[in-house]
Amino acid sequence: MEIVRSYTPVGLSLSDACTCNHGNNKQIHLMIKYYQNGTLTPLLHSLHIGDKVDISQYDGRFDDTKLSHYDELVLLAAGTGFTPMTRLISAIAGQHQNITPRASVTTSTMAVKLLFFNKTETDILWKDYLDSLKQEPWFDYVNILSQVTENSETCQPTDHLTGHVSRDLLDLLLPSDKDNTFVCICGPEVFTQQAISILEELCYDTDQQIHAFRG
Repeated sequence: MEIVRSYTPVGLSLSDACTCNHGNNKQIHLMIKYYQNGTLTPLLHSLHIGDKVDISQYDGRFDDTKLSHYDELVLLAAGTGFTPMTRLISAIAGQHQNITPRASVTTSTMAVKLLFFNKTETDILWKDYLDSLKQEPWFDYVNILSQVTENSETCQPTDHLTGHVSRDLLDLLLPSDKDNTFVCICGPEVFTQQAISILEELCYDTDQQIHAFRG
């Protein structure tokens, strides 16, 4: 039986997420969340150094030239749907720092807002990197948790919102200048469909202002 899943190559941190090939260009780094009852991840988790898996050519297309027409980029990410967002964040960070990134985002003045949906605080990927990056004036992010544990030590009440993707939530958090905003979405298909439907209700142009990364 063949099991196939789509993963996005990432860097070792947000500071090098655009550099997904390291050393002699024979390595790629993947961010994979292990689910004990998952279909594929238990098999990956059991692999040892020297074991082999088949990797396909990349699939999917993102036209980053669209970003040059907007000043605001909103990233709606659920769980590991955060992975394709890392390259966009890193590329724009490089341009704000006057560093030419390997990803070809075409604007150096774009502001980024990440709306990161997870079940609990422990599910937040690269939280330390995101907290550090939040000190930059061009970057903002909000954690939205569907389950909040009482013994959370590092998330203060002001650090997150509670809930799921909804019209009220997006209406509250999206930039006021909607005509000047581009939105990228990635997460489970139900999340993606809900987000697109809400954005359409809020009068975002599906073809020009929204891109959904789908596996």
